[in-house]
Amino acid sequence: MGGPAPRRLRRGGRGHALRAPQRPRRRTGRDRGRRRRHPRRLARRSRRVLPRHRPRPHRRAAPRRRGLPRRGTTPVGTPLVFSHNDLGAEHLLADGGTVVGVIDWTDASVSDPARDFSRLHRDFGPATHDAVLQHYQGPYGPADAERTRFFARCGLLEDAAYGLRTGADAYLRAALASFPHTFD
Repeated sequence: MGGPAPRRLRRGGRGHALRAPQRPRRRTGRDRGRRRRHPRRLARRSRRVLPRHRPRPHRRAAPRRRGLPRRGTTPVGTPLVFSHNDLGAEHLLADGGTVVGVIDWTDASVSDPARDFSRLHRDFGPATHDAVLQHYQGPYGPADAERTRFFARCGLLEDAAYGLRTGADAYLRAALASFPHTFD
């Protein structure tokens, strides 16, 4: 074991184990068995092969009829507040007749307060809606009340349609139970 190292392991000799490995040669398109094409040539060829995309002309929006509210829009100048945006019966935790918590804040955003009041109006009726308004500290006028009724009616129709479409009878029963006080 005390003899000289074999020739291939000697420094500088052929096959030296400590030599840095050679980088592999970069493969070109020809090495892969195909020719690389110039991007402009590819673009010209694709125009010949692929059908040309022609966007459809835009439809004009239907004119707004006078007297009808805009669908779900909040008028300019309405103060926006931090809202739950889905404050229905299914998201309120109650102990007896007292609300002790609100769950499912995934839809929360800065928006029109009429959206939250509409769910309360739809699910619990105008008496609960009026009781909640007594504790509301923000501005709330007749235009807000009209928007609240509009949003409540839209939500009720959405729930009824969902119940009919999917066969979820609980949604349809709840919509039918809320119908008289929502469309009064």
